[in-house]
Amino acid sequence: MMMRSRALIAQAGNLAVLGVGGAFVLGAATGLDLGTPRRLGPGAFPLMAGICVIALALCSILIDLRRAQQPEPADALAILAVAGAMAGFALLSPFAGVLPATFGAALAASLAARRPGWLWRLILACVLTGLAWLMFIRLLQVPLVAIRGF
Repeated sequence: MMMRSRALIAQAGNLAVLGVGGAFVLGAATGLDLGTPRRLGPGAFPLMAGICVIALALCSILIDLRRAQQPEPADALAILAVAGAMAGFALLSPFAGVLPATFGAALAASLAARRPGWLWRLILACVLTGLAWLMFIRLLQVPLVAIRGF
């Protein structure tokens, strides 16, 4: 029993991510228009993203609890980078638009990786921003402000 409770305590990061995903789902479902399956609203992406985050966090928790080995310690920099990226996206997108917020979030989240260098981080942020534009604005035609002022 003691080993099981220690393993659960080691899941604090996963539980925090689970809570953030739940907040995304709750916020999107209660405060934003979800639209229709043919024409998604501005709340559809946070809802789907939150559901995916919840599913991944639950899978990670279950996999870690089934392992017999000692869990790895939480990486504070990685937790702060990802949490900051999500908070930054939520705060920046209404003022700058979804594409600058995506770029900033991808750049901030890449700080969780221990790989040095900025070139790959900038390329990653550009690619993810381009994919977000292609998928949500062009293909799905989600009514989002791509870049505020344009």
